[in-house]
Amino acid sequence: MMSFKIVVLAALLGYVTAKITIDPALCKLDLVLLLDNSGSIGTLADGTEDPAKPPTNWNHIIDFCKDLVNQLTVSPTGSQVGLVDFGQVAIIQFGLNKYQSQSTLTSAIGNVQYNGETTNTTGGLFKSRIVLTDPQWGLRTGKSKIAVLITDGLPNVDADKVFEEAQNCREAGIRVIVVGIGTSIKAEDEALMKKIAYSADDYVAAEDFSDLQRITDVVLNDNSCRPLPITATPAPPPAPDC
Repeated sequence: MMSFKIVVLAALLGYVTAKITIDPALCKLDLVLLLDNSGSIGTLADGTEDPAKPPTNWNHIIDFCKDLVNQLTVSPTGSQVGLVDFGQVAIIQFGLNKYQSQSTLTSAIGNVQYNGETTNTTGGLFKSRIVLTDPQWGLRTGKSKIAVLITDGLPNVDADKVFEEAQNCREAGIRVIVVGIGTSIKAEDEALMKKIAYSADDYVAAEDFSDLQRITDVVLNDNSCRPLPITATPAPPPAPDC
């Protein structure tokens, strides 16, 4: 039986959790990768612009996403994965039912382009909710709904609405897991990111982009496999425009 271990890196995360083993064949997720596609991703640690095209940090994000989905059993009856990215606007790159094999999915993730714009986290959460509440994007009944938000900073587009949209996701039974990247994230910023996450335990910190692959095994845990209750029905999103 295939399984993968969630090994918590105590030194990185600041607390200790017991080792958890999950059977990916039984843990069937409808999961959206929610990628920060803002300009800061293209900035090096010394504050200069990365001359690489695409930026090295963007490649780290893409590799992290590939490693994450490779821990799942991707198929129409296993786990399904969609992808939303956000800069000035949020875009649904593909829905849950677009790529239903490991190879086609990882190839599609690798083809997502870096744009380097502003940080519309609110729009990203909103578009993720569209995918995870509308059957036309492949949503299945009774499966755990997950959005993994990967970001290096706070929203600066519709920032006043981000917690409202995070709450809409909670009420729709979506577990938002936030991966915050970089030493530039201040304590107060981290507190806000924990408020965007479904719970404080659904926030994971990476010291820098190169550390992303070290934390792959701590992003999903046994809680991820459990569908959340739908506690309210927010106003339905408008018809998708992408």
